[in-house]
Amino acid sequence: MEALEYLRDAKKNSEDSVAATALLALAYAFTGRYPDWSDCAYELAQMPPRTAEDCLLKAQAIMVVVDPEGAFKLAEEAMERRPTPLSLAVRAECRAWLAIHKASHTDAMFAVDDARAARKLLRDHRYVLQASLFTHIVAMILADPDIPSITGLREEADEIAMLL
Repeated sequence: MEALEYLRDAKKNSEDSVAATALLALAYAFTGRYPDWSDCAYELAQMPPRTAEDCLLKAQAIMVVVDPEGAFKLAEEAMERRPTPLSLAVRAECRAWLAIHKASHTDAMFAVDDARAARKLLRDHRYVLQASLFTHIVAMILADPDIPSITGLREEADEIAMLL
């Protein structure tokens, strides 16, 4: 919990820092402190990002519950500002959460496409692999079980899971 103290101090010392607020929100989420995460994420939703990294961190902190569509737009903005493999992976994850909220297999497949592109550039990066596996699982859940492409998704997901 020492890391949480550092992040709280960073946020307090830089109240307008999107990065510090987003990292604190993510730390709350990853440590199961959901009421604190929620408060921090809703505060973060009102803060304008200044850099591509701000866009990515903010998107990650708000994509699940607060604003999946806004998170996807932030990931798109990050890609416009500075296209990187990690930007692709974050956009893939945001797109997958948006697909869940919209129950859209089409959006899920776009997320898989983003994840595949990120994996071509950063094949063994843990976050890219995790985002890729997540997008594949979402696409399989939202797919019509009778379509043949689900078998290919399942095989790809198995391959990715073995790398993790």
